[in-house]
Amino acid sequence: MEIRQVRNLVRGLTVAGGALLTVGLGLACLRYSFSEPIVRLSYDVPFLWRTPIETHEIVLVYLDEYSARILNQRFDIWNRELHARLLNRLSSDKPRLVFYDVVFDQPGIDPVADTAFAEAIARSGKVILGAALDHKERQGIKSESISPPIKLFRKAAAAWGVLAFEGMDPDYGVRRMYFGNSVKPTATWEAARILGAGITRQDREKLEPHWINYYGPRGSFESRSFADALMPDGVPPGFFKDKIVMIGGQFALGGLMVGRDEFATPYSRAKHQFTAGTEVHANLLLNLLRNDWLLRMGWGGEQWLVIGIGLFAGSLAFLRPLWATIAAVLGSLVIAVAGCSLVWHQHTWFAC
Repeated sequence: MEIRQVRNLVRGLTVAGGALLTVGLGLACLRYSFSEPIVRLSYDVPFLWRTPIETHEIVLVYLDEYSARILNQRFDIWNRELHARLLNRLSSDKPRLVFYDVVFDQPGIDPVADTAFAEAIARSGKVILGAALDHKERQGIKSESISPPIKLFRKAAAAWGVLAFEGMDPDYGVRRMYFGNSVKPTATWEAARILGAGITRQDREKLEPHWINYYGPRGSFESRSFADALMPDGVPPGFFKDKIVMIGGQFALGGLMVGRDEFATPYSRAKHQFTAGTEVHANLLLNLLRNDWLLRMGWGGEQWLVIGIGLFAGSLAFLRPLWATIAAVLGSLVIAVAGCSLVWHQHTWFAC
């Protein structure tokens, strides 16, 4: 065998070995947990390159630090007479729905205020309340318990469900949608059901994993402070008409170390801000109403994609260095554009 033939054979075997190694590493990344940071990155990046999407259906009302100061309330305990007044104010505008990202699982200090709030809930007829989902572990056995709203409020509400984001990622990010446990659906699922979302006619426990399609970074939904929404001159008459109003807490800074009710989204990579839980619920609810949540590409599709990319990468070794570099850059751009296009237009993402 001539030296040239030997060199070509060695080169071919080297290229084939490199391609197989690339494919093997890619398949291992799909299968094993060590690649989870890459998987999260592949989910996040398309959002960073997309312009925010309008969210006119929902208005957020925040129990924020400004309102606590103006209304002389402790940030963690609000007089329920204020909730009654706000709900009456909202009802006068005839919103589509009022969603409370607040857990009323204990009677208030003023029974009269509780009664007034319950009456306001009943008059509205369109209020969704939230329950806490608590996790416990005893002697290695994990269990869940639900802390529902007090009976007085449950009877008055249109529905209630758990307020929880299950399966949060190590970066405290919320990416996967959660619809509830075997006992109770989430409050967002119940809100979507009341509003007639088609997905809620399916068995939620049999649904494949769904992923949140975020519409923009922190502050992408129109919002007002609790105090402004409550005051006659705070918002114009009719401001909440036909809107879904979601009420919950918000911290001023949205920093990475704020606390339990602030969460990472794909935009946290660039903005370095967490998003209030109420806004995460708003994204999730609007996904259910618009049917534009994300699905992850199936295992088979991702496998073939990895194999194709691996073989393409291996074939570059046959080219001269300059052409190989150009082909690699163009190939990477094609993969990036295809990945973003799938998320933006087909609502599908792949871990690659």
